[in-house]
Amino acid sequence: MKAVIAESYERIHRSNLVGMGVLPLQFKKGQNRSSLGITGIGHFDIEIPAELKPGMDIKVHVKGKEGEPIDFLATCRNRYAGGDRILPQWRNPSDGAANILKGSRR
Repeated sequence: MKAVIAESYERIHRSNLVGMGVLPLQFKKGQNRSSLGITGIGHFDIEIPAELKPGMDIKVHVKGKEGEPIDFLATCRNRYAGGDRILPQWRNPSDGAANILKGSRR
């Protein structure tokens, strides 16, 4: 599973990401990578709740290259086929446990 966090999306770009199986997340109003001190280099953990819904707040944990932790909320920007459905690849196991999407960028 992959995710992208951006300040905003044009509808077509968001739809293209969704079509490629990439979860589009958006910074909250007034936030961006600069205001949060995110360089793009580090380790990102994204908590995907068991019941993922469009517009939902998603917890993001970043550990920068210097080891400083940065935690913030991002908004799930998936709207598939004009509705409020979530694509199957983002659904979590039926046990109700949350998934954590982990990744590093060097």
